[in-house]
Amino acid sequence: MKRKYLVAACVAAMILSGCGNTETSDDSVLEKEPVTTQIQSEVAGIAAAGNLSDELEMVTELYDQYDDMRMSAETQTEMNEKAQWGTMVWVTEVESLMERIENCGNSSAIEQIRPAFEEWSANVDAMAEKMSYSYEGGSIQGMIILQNKGILYRNEAFALASTLADLNGDVTFSFPTRDPYGYYGDFVGGDYLILTEGMESGSYTVLISKKDAGEITGYGFQADGEAFGSSDGELTFASDDDSVSGALSYSAMGANFSVTESTNDAFPAGSSYEFSFHN
Repeated sequence: MKRKYLVAACVAAMILSGCGNTETSDDSVLEKEPVTTQIQSEVAGIAAAGNLSDELEMVTELYDQYDDMRMSAETQTEMNEKAQWGTMVWVTEVESLMERIENCGNSSAIEQIRPAFEEWSANVDAMAEKMSYSYEGGSIQGMIILQNKGILYRNEAFALASTLADLNGDVTFSFPTRDPYGYYGDFVGGDYLILTEGMESGSYTVLISKKDAGEITGYGFQADGEAFGSSDGELTFASDDDSVSGALSYSAMGANFSVTESTNDAFPAGSSYEFSFHN
């Protein structure tokens, strides 16, 4: 399902005042108040700066601070617990952006945006779980699901910020750099493509699902001359069973997979598949 919001300019632009970003340097800060409350306060302080492009950059930095805490955990149990903190940063940012969109004063735009957002919200947990298929049954699957949920909320925050910028007539807004990980295509039906970081260095895990053909899984590698983790680019793909190979291109607007060689009748050579939008 394509989730690019098409909206008109906002009748009443949001007026934001104040500035500030509370940095979190170590775990000692977390003892002063519940972590969730602290994260809400930190995100609110960032949002008060009033510049959406800077806001996304600062929220990304805040996420990195909490994710560093997860990575420095001494036990898997502690790491699993701290995994929710980074995700909460992006959940809070999405809630903040939606609140500002709801309050922008453009009722016709809100009527377009709200149903799509509610449908996305109802499916985000299922998408995060599907994105974690490589870890199914493993001891860290729960943590991976939380991380992937954070990726989905981050991508949604970028889309909502772009929408809010349109509503406010903010022509200076620009997307910050992001990786290509996420869920491309229809999260309700059976046509989607999942792209996540692979277990082998410099690789991506890829799942391609077509409701009329089934699914294939495999690995992708960045095309020659392209940087790993770039926000848009092209991968070479090979399925796990070596039955299908092809080229996979991706961007914020979606992904395309073209089959070059195949012994799989469900994904024949010469076929091409489009997956709209990057969730």
